[in-house]
Amino acid sequence: MSKLSMGVQKSVGALGPATPLAVPPILPTTRAKASEQRLDLPDDVTEAEWEQVGLALGRMDSASNWWLGDWYATGERHGFKRLERAAEITGCGRSRISDAYRVATKVPVRTGTLSWNHHLIVAKMDHAAQRNWLAAAATGGLSVRQLRDAIREASTRDRIAKIQPGPGFTITTGDFRTAAVADAVDWIITDPPYPAEFLPLFSDLSAFAARVLKPGGSLVAMVGQSYLPEVMARLGERLAYQWTLAYLTPGGQAVQVWDRKVNTFWKPLLWYVNGEYAGGWIGDVTRSNVNDNDKRFHDWGQSESGMADIIERFTLPGELILDPFSGGHTTGIVAQALGRRYIGIEIDKDLVEVDDGAA
Repeated sequence: MSKLSMGVQKSVGALGPATPLAVPPILPTTRAKASEQRLDLPDDVTEAEWEQVGLALGRMDSASNWWLGDWYATGERHGFKRLERAAEITGCGRSRISDAYRVATKVPVRTGTLSWNHHLIVAKMDHAAQRNWLAAAATGGLSVRQLRDAIREASTRDRIAKIQPGPGFTITTGDFRTAAVADAVDWIITDPPYPAEFLPLFSDLSAFAARVLKPGGSLVAMVGQSYLPEVMARLGERLAYQWTLAYLTPGGQAVQVWDRKVNTFWKPLLWYVNGEYAGGWIGDVTRSNVNDNDKRFHDWGQSESGMADIIERFTLPGELILDPFSGGHTTGIVAQALGRRYIGIEIDKDLVEVDDGAA
């Protein structure tokens, strides 16, 4: 029995004799024997049977998210809703409960041929957009990944169409390590990739920053915590360490770092200087709005609210910001809205359709 099932059974036991919750009868073959704590397949199981059972388990997992969201929403209607208590009862993480609740309450259309994860992707959209995208996914047989990519492509096209290229605003395709930057840069504000295979990029970023920043100019890099000592050592190869700020991601945005057994609600903002900093005072806690982590345009994208806080905290109108990992162009969109000049460099040409203007 899952932790959710055991928790539900425990919570309702006071209402009457506890009745074991049966495994949903959706396993495709009687040759698969399921109990509360075990699934047995015969020694002569065929690949087709094995795949069918896997598909059934996926449907059960999807169904459990719907059940979890509806259960928590029911608790809210009755005044029972307490996230910590719900996590204790079910054994589920708070982020999972929050996601399940969001889908259950924000997505009125439930398409039976699609998984719960399909519905999670559209949960932040208005209802008309939800219906359109879910219908497109059902008609086109789109996987979760394909639906996410289609939405991101459409959203990126819409976002780029709103960008006003010209003097003071440039987005180009290329590798930052070999990019030519004509003007001296006031600030590099960026969010490099976090996985271990990208660690050498931080040495490259340090060298690039030393090349393009003005004397006293700064690099502000949002990074993960898993490899923080090595990241800091690499950034310090050509730059002077100034400070570490905390970028808070409140609400249900916690990232579960499974190998470290940590739910993290913040990210380090590492601040390095090309020479000696001569600017004003900076507060060292910044944040995005609650539940505003935005992955519509890129897998590693950040929220506009959080980026606005960072840009306003560090920079002044008219100063030149460069992002060598432009991605979904959040930094550029916010910089332009706040009256800063901007250079974006993005290696993925599919994310760059604006390359006019000069910084």
